[in-house]
Amino acid sequence: MNSGSRWDAGKWILGILLGSAALALLQPAVVPLRGGTSMDRALSVNYGIPPLRWIQVQVPPSQAIPGTGAQYLKLPAIGLDYICVDTYLRCAGPGRDIYSAVCPGDPLKRPFQYPPLMAYMFAWVPLLPVLNAIGIWSSFILICIFAATWILAFLVQRMGGSNVPCSPIITALLLTSAYPSVFAFDRGNNDVWILLCYSAAAAALLSGRNLWVGLMVAVSVMLKLYPAPLAVACAFIALTTLMRNRARALSLLLGLIGGIAVVLVPLFDAYRFFVFEHYPKTTSYDIIPGSALDHSLVVSYGHVGMAIGLLLWIAAVVVWTRSELGLDPSKSRQSRILLSFCYLAALCTYLFPRTESFDYNLITAFPLLICLAYTAVRPGAAGWWFKFGTVLWTAGIALPRWINASVFGFPERSFSVFLVMQAAGLICLAAYLLFESFGCDIVENHDNSR
Repeated sequence: MNSGSRWDAGKWILGILLGSAALALLQPAVVPLRGGTSMDRALSVNYGIPPLRWIQVQVPPSQAIPGTGAQYLKLPAIGLDYICVDTYLRCAGPGRDIYSAVCPGDPLKRPFQYPPLMAYMFAWVPLLPVLNAIGIWSSFILICIFAATWILAFLVQRMGGSNVPCSPIITALLLTSAYPSVFAFDRGNNDVWILLCYSAAAAALLSGRNLWVGLMVAVSVMLKLYPAPLAVACAFIALTTLMRNRARALSLLLGLIGGIAVVLVPLFDAYRFFVFEHYPKTTSYDIIPGSALDHSLVVSYGHVGMAIGLLLWIAAVVVWTRSELGLDPSKSRQSRILLSFCYLAALCTYLFPRTESFDYNLITAFPLLICLAYTAVRPGAAGWWFKFGTVLWTAGIALPRWINASVFGFPERSFSVFLVMQAAGLICLAAYLLFESFGCDIVENHDNSR
């Protein structure tokens, strides 16, 4: 591989992120289409709400506009997902009662669908006026995305050298202004908690602290359900490698069990009600019947999508297990384990069989994007197939969806070009990692022979 070509992938990734930031910041995350924004049209079609960027939210008398006694506030549609959480916290507070409460303030008439721990993460909300709370939460989203990506980019860069096209702080700025981040900010989405858990787990993995890896993965599952495939993978790998490396395996298992126990013991009744009574009733609940904003392989491709997702999950687990057992011929054992972990973490939302896998969840894939980008530009560390998969997947997650939606339509079920790019990129990456794990150097030789 010549010295010039090693920067090709880095330039492509940098260009994609710059383009994503420019396109996402120039217009709202769900960009104006025919007759209003995508979300406005969905509200109008499904619930008869006028296509405006303002919505009325019912509040208790204590939060009413001073001097008017009005129990409605006119709020910007930014924070639409946060408003649901805000409504139920002010109405019923955290705990089991939040699932049986009837709180009329949510404009989409949604039930509270999050696990009990997520409700407790917002226990501070009733202490503040609505506008103050939404402002604090919106700022918190951007600050946490920036901090999580900055720290992880710094650690990954330090692990592999400094031969990258931009510094960790620039990487963090680009990711914070990329499409998934702007979409998460637009909706006031709470997946930033999962990003923090994933980033902390990846940092712990780099330092060999498997106890904290298991703990962070367990907490992410208790916050939301979709990280469960990652927890299952961690448990399987720990059990498989128990005889080979008992200390690492036991630390990972203890972290998983301990993290779940710490949350479940005090909140057992709330979790029992949520898992067995409340959540099954909401499995058929959809805000929008699927769209180009959704990246669930199961929702988009049915059984075929589920099969693809499971095969990708198995491939990543095999690569991670072989690296832990010392069967991987690669000298970059730590890098391969980190890549496998972040790959499994990013894959979780693709496996979620509901339309809640909207693309604001893709902020949880940022740890994988950082690992891929910094590996792709490292001299001799990756072949062309790896770089191709990285660029393809990065473009699929980072470019604003209005490009796709303006062609194929929204909110009705539409063909997502970007999901095809993401799936193809993930398949390329899984195939490359498997080839490398089993010592097949055909792909790398092809790259070096150019």
